[in-house]
Amino acid sequence: LGCYVAPAYKAAGSSSHCDTFQASRSSGSGGIRNLRFEDSVFFQSSSQVLMMERTSGVSLAHSAFIGGLRGTGRYPIGAGRHVMTAQNTLWGKTTDPVTNATASDSLIAGSIRGWNFASASNTVVSHNPPTPASGEFTVDDAYAAADQALPQSWYDANCPMPDAARLATIWAAL
Repeated sequence: LGCYVAPAYKAAGSSSHCDTFQASRSSGSGGIRNLRFEDSVFFQSSSQVLMMERTSGVSLAHSAFIGGLRGTGRYPIGAGRHVMTAQNTLWGKTTDPVTNATASDSLIAGSIRGWNFASASNTVVSHNPPTPASGEFTVDDAYAAADQALPQSWYDANCPMPDAARLATIWAAL
């Protein structure tokens, strides 16, 4: 809860896979369940923002997931680093999708693939949302351009960097 996760950009020409957050079972049976992302901001690394397989019960609450080059307004891609051409924001294996996901009070800017939502409320998506079992997503074309950085003023208003005062408030509440 309460993560502000910057991207990692792999070296240009690298064939490495580089996700911001990955959850998958590497062997055996079973899966990953009941992950909650709340009061958080995640930016796309060179591959996906959230990459999941064999996962169920993922909750996205009061958070922003920023795919494509939109995030380079906050975290520019340095010289010699891979420039992503896709906007893989929420990625799930299509043959084993993320199931029973929920989204509330959030922003998902970029593609959503292989995610099945049990519910969605007050959540803005950039385009092509899956149909949740309950509720709906709101499409906002203002976030549709995957190849354009969101301006710094947008980040300051919607996803400000945690500062010392904010962190002190959080720690005092624990």
